[in-house]
Amino acid sequence: MVSIIVPIYNSEKYLRKTLDSIYNQSYKDFEVILVNDGSKDKSLQICEEYKLKNKNTKLISLKNSGVSNARNEGLKNTKGEYICFLDSDDIIDKNYLDEMVKLIRNSDIGVCSYEVIKYKNNETKIIKAMNNKTIDEILITLILNELLNPLWNKIYRTELIKKYNIKFDKDINLGEDLLFNLKYLSHCHDVSTTNLVLYQYYLRSSGLNSNNGMSYVDNLKRIERTHKITLKDILHNDNNIDYLVTFIYKCNLIDYKYITKYKEKNLRSKSQYVKTNSFHVEYWKAIDTIINSKNATRFEKFVMILLKNNEIFISHFLLRYLMRILRRNYNE
Repeated sequence: MVSIIVPIYNSEKYLRKTLDSIYNQSYKDFEVILVNDGSKDKSLQICEEYKLKNKNTKLISLKNSGVSNARNEGLKNTKGEYICFLDSDDIIDKNYLDEMVKLIRNSDIGVCSYEVIKYKNNETKIIKAMNNKTIDEILITLILNELLNPLWNKIYRTELIKKYNIKFDKDINLGEDLLFNLKYLSHCHDVSTTNLVLYQYYLRSSGLNSNNGMSYVDNLKRIERTHKITLKDILHNDNNIDYLVTFIYKCNLIDYKYITKYKEKNLRSKSQYVKTNSFHVEYWKAIDTIINSKNATRFEKFVMILLKNNEIFISHFLLRYLMRILRRNYNE
């Protein structure tokens, strides 16, 4: 059986479509755990209505305490062998569960492709999971293709979550899903992926391209923390050049946005602050690793030398070029 956990907060506009897509699944061996996180609209009434119609539904109602706590409460109430997480304003394909169960039967986690839909103009973008040979290659492909962070394009083994007491950090309001995934992946031996597009993720704000209210320093702290977990517990390899380039690009992107968008300081002082701030320790270490590596290309080393010399602008565009090459190589 699959346990589907759905945290809900003020989702009355979209909730019915989400729930209909769940209850209309071709795969029938599942339970739905609806966690109402103190909604102030009619979300709770809608949940109660669907619970009356569907015997395989549990409804938990909480005081508003955040999505991480809501998901943790859902985890406490699961009975299924497998677990999926859904957002309360998205839609799953009717074969979502059937295909996800096929993926995880012979692995520790399954990952599907998904579609991003911008709600205002219906622009769409397909994020595809590709099949690669080794677990490291699969993991780097997930990072490059924006597949690592989300919960809802994955299926998990309940046994692993309970054995290692994997929970969501209630003190984090951004990146809590990534940290959960990293903790889980650190205990995985096999990852299965499919290029089938089984999930529709509705982007109802500019969230993907914004800092979500986090400061420059907080963003760097978050990236460096997840980087340490990835390097130590998942890849087990301090010299994986492709991953290090990806990590450096993420840090550089935050630097670039800070320098170009933050208006309270002049360009020189902002550049100097970026160069010397103490939250770049792992960043400088990664740059030095690439410069001294026999496995890095001359071009990669050249870009790293530019970064060491604080050439943030030109290196930013060269890093973007490197990322395009990496994505192409891993997606072939």
